[in-house]
Amino acid sequence: MTQLEGHVNYKTVPLTAQAVADLDDQWHDLAAGAVEKNVYFFPWFIRASLGIYENKQPTLLSIYYDDLLIGLLTFEESFGYAKLPIGFYRTALHPHQFTGTPLIRDGYLDSFAAGLGLWIDDAPQSRSFCQLRQLNGDEEIVSALEKRFTAEKRAFIFLERNQRAAILTPEGPAQISHSHISKGRLKSIKRRRKNLEKLGSVTIETLSKNDDIQSWFDDFLRVENCGWKNELSTSIQENPADIEFYREMLGDAQKNNCVNFFRLCLDGKAIAYTLDILSGPFSYCLKCGHDFEYRKFAPGVLLELETLNYYVSNGEKNIVDSCTHYDNTMLNDLWPDRKKIISLAIARKQIHHKILFNIMSQFNTLIK
Repeated sequence: MTQLEGHVNYKTVPLTAQAVADLDDQWHDLAAGAVEKNVYFFPWFIRASLGIYENKQPTLLSIYYDDLLIGLLTFEESFGYAKLPIGFYRTALHPHQFTGTPLIRDGYLDSFAAGLGLWIDDAPQSRSFCQLRQLNGDEEIVSALEKRFTAEKRAFIFLERNQRAAILTPEGPAQISHSHISKGRLKSIKRRRKNLEKLGSVTIETLSKNDDIQSWFDDFLRVENCGWKNELSTSIQENPADIEFYREMLGDAQKNNCVNFFRLCLDGKAIAYTLDILSGPFSYCLKCGHDFEYRKFAPGVLLELETLNYYVSNGEKNIVDSCTHYDNTMLNDLWPDRKKIISLAIARKQIHHKILFNIMSQFNTLIK
């Protein structure tokens, strides 16, 4: 552990099962008190991810205030940016991790930013900056980072500013409204549902704490393996490492009450699924799939509308991240809100690193 500034200190270790076990209690406590309870960085999610992370050889960075764990993220080394021979760090994310917001203890945003910047300064000279990827663009987090880095006269740029579909609801009863959806889209959805109902009974099922999540997952694999995903070998079923990851992760998610699993059924047979992982008000849409044989009825769209209805009507505060592409037309039409997503590059303080960073900035074609 290295002492950095006042009470702030940090530790870096290779990301291994032992490293996760050593921090387990402190990690769970941090997750419970985080500004954003990003489930993608919860200990059980990271533990299940180790087999997928293997080729990345990531490092675990933990930041402390005295002995209190106040921040945590995973990072990896990289080389070459904007066609320039620059070494740097970036948030380590695997293909099933769609948000890179670090776990940061509420009330310690400035201390976390201080620890992060000083860790970068303490890195080997071959690394010039750190790229934080897929951050929540919420003003509280971004403002704290900007304030600290500006005070330190540390160079930083925004590499990306985007928005993706979201559901944002306050706590308390709310009335379901589809006023944001075009009349044409609503008419099409109602027609498809009516036509589907001509084939049999259409029901929506939700996984309960007593249901066998593995049997739900097995059936989800069947549905998700339909159509183009099967043809391109991109479905979970086609990738053994992904199956192993999901089996372990979902078991722990259910134990920790951190999963919402929905399915749309026709006469008891599931023809569409959505899988969300969550903690507190923060929900993340991890996977979805529909039976290709019923595609003309758009069962995936029907279920996404039911998902919207569920989160609006459950009486709880919800911050639901679609975790999808910014140009996902279907969800952009169906879901009423947007969540800001940014990527941020932070330079080291030393003069030659600042020069390299400024050159990189000039070559960067994304939004500053």
